[in-house]
Amino acid sequence: MPYQETIATTQRQNYPLPPSIQKNNHKTVGKKMAKPMNYKGYPARIEYDDENSCFTGRVIGIKDIITFQGKCVVELKESFKEAIDLYLATCVQFGKNPKKPYSGKFMLRIPTDIHAAIAKAADSSGKSLNQWVNDILKNSIHE
Repeated sequence: MPYQETIATTQRQNYPLPPSIQKNNHKTVGKKMAKPMNYKGYPARIEYDDENSCFTGRVIGIKDIITFQGKCVVELKESFKEAIDLYLATCVQFGKNPKKPYSGKFMLRIPTDIHAAIAKAADSSGKSLNQWVNDILKNSIHE
């Protein structure tokens, strides 16, 4: 079977995955949790599925699909770790490098007048454009 996109899913006791994960449609099914879980550098979005009375999770920030679920937090954490370990083992099996979430770089296309204005603002504050934008973005998510 050729490697195209690694998919790692763990299901405990055959709880059905919510439709948003089954159909790769990532709209909210249940209630989203505010802070993502992390394991081995992989963050995951957690939701509670009222219909199936379980927590479901999906690793975010990579194109490969990694999902997991559990009836309680302890089970959810175990399932998350199993899913990440399965994903990493599958990558090794197929000789592929596992995807890593967020490289720390992103390309942003903006109008030239905005580029000039923020470059001037950065220079006025004694910062590089990169550091100025980084500070603005950091402050905007911590408000």
